[in-house]
Amino acid sequence: MSYTKTSLIRFFGQVILCWIIATQASLAEDKFTHIKDVIICYSDAASMPDFEDARCTKTSFYDIKPHKKSAWVKATVTVADEVLKQPEPLGLFISGTISSSLYWNGSLLGHNGKPASNAMNEIPGKMDAVFSLPRQQIRAGKNSLVIHLSNHHSYIALKSPIHYLAIGPYNHPPNVALKNYLSSAIPLGILLVGMFYFGFQGIRQENILEGLALPLGALFTVLQLFAEITRGLFQYEYPFQEIRLILVALFSGLTGSFLFYYIFQKFCPNIRSAYFFAGLLMLQLPAFIEPSFNDKAAFAMLGPTIGAFLLTSHGIYKQKPHAKIYTVVLFLFAVIIIAAPNAFLDTYYYYSVALLFIFLFWDHATLLEEKRALLLSEQKRADKLQLVLESKQENDNPSIIQISEAGKIKRINTKQIIYCQAAGDYVEIHLKGGMTLLHTARLSRFEQTLPSSFMRVHRSYLVNTHHILELVRETSGQGTLKLTEAQTIPVSRRIMPQVRKALS
Repeated sequence: MSYTKTSLIRFFGQVILCWIIATQASLAEDKFTHIKDVIICYSDAASMPDFEDARCTKTSFYDIKPHKKSAWVKATVTVADEVLKQPEPLGLFISGTISSSLYWNGSLLGHNGKPASNAMNEIPGKMDAVFSLPRQQIRAGKNSLVIHLSNHHSYIALKSPIHYLAIGPYNHPPNVALKNYLSSAIPLGILLVGMFYFGFQGIRQENILEGLALPLGALFTVLQLFAEITRGLFQYEYPFQEIRLILVALFSGLTGSFLFYYIFQKFCPNIRSAYFFAGLLMLQLPAFIEPSFNDKAAFAMLGPTIGAFLLTSHGIYKQKPHAKIYTVVLFLFAVIIIAAPNAFLDTYYYYSVALLFIFLFWDHATLLEEKRALLLSEQKRADKLQLVLESKQENDNPSIIQISEAGKIKRINTKQIIYCQAAGDYVEIHLKGGMTLLHTARLSRFEQTLPSSFMRVHRSYLVNTHHILELVRETSGQGTLKLTEAQTIPVSRRIMPQVRKALS
């Protein structure tokens, strides 16, 4: 396969187009007032503490580490007049692996689960929650927000357990999350089509694992996407977030592993499998030791991508076909991950991976087509050789067949037959010298007794190819065969291509 300048321009044009689509959500107007600076007091007390106490500290809400703790948090929220003028009802959104109770300007807004000083008394809250914020309770300017929170049902101390705290137009939390995933329907469709098409192709290959490497990579990306969008499908209690993050990182690692395996088999087919597993283990090591699950998922894909890049770079040195274009594509993909791993996973992941798989599917489809063409060519040569051998055998040792005519059985040499013509329940057998025999049988049944040197050129005619002189094509699309004793036989339009192919 050769990559033309036009095909490469078309491919990278698709990359740019999909990239623009993927970034539209990030360009939308942000109508949320985000709350960041807070005072936190880690305390098991059920009553609100004195936030002036020296044990309370100023921090960012996003830096709070509530694992196996309970705490009280206070924030001063400045609400602009523009926010109050918005026609939509307002809500206070909170997202994190916590149970919480919220108080706005001294009044209870509501509970998300039940915060407590221990796991027995705590009721896990939803990962994403929203509280209706009555306009009469909102002041233009400064407002007080107090949150009682706890986390006693998590098994993993997440690096980023708190996701956001903001005021904005009231909406069901899964709807807010789902908006960020709607554009992923396009890459999801691409991955599903490629997964099923190449999956069916892969199971028919001699090396099934090699044939299924790309479809399995696409499958685990699809599963990762489904694990991601669960947040936009339903509200779940915060302990499930750990399972979700583990699945996202696991599926990302499996996608990267099968990508590395595909490149390994393509550019290093003769190297022992032990080197593959050793290399993959080293490449996935950063993902194992990284504490942040967002970074863990990014590293699980980045490591194998860098490994694949090194293999294709070595392929350039060895002058292997397609090594240059593979190296460029893998380099760009790795740069995207390195440039912004968190944004990569949240915003660009599925478009980036889908575009990578478009390239891999495109190359693999062309490779399969080349293999099919090669097999077809080899089959044609084999059929031609078989025909030559059968023709030679027929010339050296002509077949003898029995003919039933007028109740008598005759034995004739097939080499003497020029052509046969259907005549109802009989067959007219035309021999050399103008002699004709009438055989008691239908043409289709008689055809089964003849050697391969005889060809059906019309529903009423069988011709011995050894006696064909010329094939003449008529304007109607039909044809005529000229035989050795000046006979002419019609060739039907439907069979014309096969006759021409066989005679060539």
